[in-house]
Amino acid sequence: MTSDNILLHAAKFIYAKYHGLKDKYTFTQILSLCDRFEENLIIIKKGGDIQGVAGYLRLSDLSLSRLYYKVYNISDPSDLNKLMEDRGDNIHFCFVCSTGLNVLREGIKVVIKKESPGTISWFDPKFLSLRILNMEDRLCHQPL
Repeated sequence: MTSDNILLHAAKFIYAKYHGLKDKYTFTQILSLCDRFEENLIIIKKGGDIQGVAGYLRLSDLSLSRLYYKVYNISDPSDLNKLMEDRGDNIHFCFVCSTGLNVLREGIKVVIKKESPGTISWFDPKFLSLRILNMEDRLCHQPL
């Protein structure tokens, strides 16, 4: 499967499984997002079928702090572009879509092995709070 074909299948998977995105984004926008995240896109496949897709950013401590304190809004395209240029040692998951918890765990292991991050972060489903997990398996209440 070519890279373009994999991205197309990943976008179809996200569009079919990530409910609520259909209200906000067109399929073309989802495909564009996958293309922009290609370098930082994790695709978990089993038996030739996609089981999970996640897109993440590599953030500096400063960018992670700005995201935590809502100086940056990850839904704002200009802020997302700034964050995509960052190359820090903190991983922030922007979107995650999977068929189950085991697939999520497998994807996290792939990212940890590939990137060796200092922290992993994600927003709660309603984007109200940012969760930060340092690599010593503790939730951080304050960013760095």
